[in-house]
Amino acid sequence: MKKDIYPGFLFAIAIVSLIVLAAAIPRARNPWTGKWWGIDLYDNSLQSVVFHGGNGLGGYIGFKYVDRGASVCGVDSYGTPLYKADARGTGQITGLNFVGLADIRCLTHPPYIWAEDFTFNWIYDPINNTISDGVNTYSRIKP
Repeated sequence: MKKDIYPGFLFAIAIVSLIVLAAAIPRARNPWTGKWWGIDLYDNSLQSVVFHGGNGLGGYIGFKYVDRGASVCGVDSYGTPLYKADARGTGQITGLNFVGLADIRCLTHPPYIWAEDFTFNWIYDPINNTISDGVNTYSRIKP
């Protein structure tokens, strides 16, 4: 009888060990998620984008974009942006590319939509851990 219990006991320990080991192995983190910072080269304003939700490297993911000085929303007599702009939407990650749509709102008084269904495009650079929209580069570090 003891011989029958012993192999079963070892099998149970092996299964529990595999479960513990699988839980300890880090899962592939989506490199897009989290906050990214950049400087708008057109007007020198601070921009950020936060990617949230989604799983893995494929599929849909939400985003929130903020431009803390959007010149498209109005400038003073010196050309300095007066208002923020933001956009909230969903996009799709394909490989190293993100494409999403969102309305861009100027946060004036009262707010208004500057562009409907604006297409946002970013490309992830895994070597430098940055994203780029073709003009501006965003990193994890706030400038």
